[in-house]
Amino acid sequence: MSRILSLSPAHAAEIESLARRLYPESYHLSEEEIAENLEGVEEEGCNFCLGIQDDDKRLVGYLLAWLDNTLIEGRIEDVVLVDDLALLPAARPHLVSLLRSLLRAMDEAGCSGSPIEGTVRKSLEQNFTAHPEVVESLGYQLVGSHEYTDESLEEVLVWIRFEAIEGRARQYDDEDEEEPDELEDLGDTARLELEDDLA
Repeated sequence: MSRILSLSPAHAAEIESLARRLYPESYHLSEEEIAENLEGVEEEGCNFCLGIQDDDKRLVGYLLAWLDNTLIEGRIEDVVLVDDLALLPAARPHLVSLLRSLLRAMDEAGCSGSPIEGTVRKSLEQNFTAHPEVVESLGYQLVGSHEYTDESLEEVLVWIRFEAIEGRARQYDDEDEEEPDELEDLGDTARLELEDDLA
């Protein structure tokens, strides 16, 4: 049975190996860079990095997230930055459980209800826009986006921001609940790449 686990620097090699299978060379970090990032967020006490293991304890998906400042220019605000989300086909049915685990980790760290930001491929942004009920079922809603072209990647990316729905309880239960059918077309990966110049 697949399970969700917290990721540490010890998982850097597995994360790098999975990223290499899913991304072009320019998209993924080295094992050393991944380990350094995980060490840093652990030291700061804001590690929300999670993985999905299959029955053979192989990593088949992961979500890398930590506390950071918003990318909105001129604003000082703590947000949970989702830097990378990668899923093999076998992991897709567990996406909602992965997001629930993220919310639970945020709650345990005293960050419950914090805004969530990231930068995604256009296809994933369109998927969330077309099916807002999936995120809303977790107590969040999409409140902002900014589309731009990354010249180095030659690809359109979209910065997105989710905020907690006031008065809506966040749902952390039903760990084994499968992902709704409408999100099954996410593809093998949904890269969230940090950009420094978003306004």
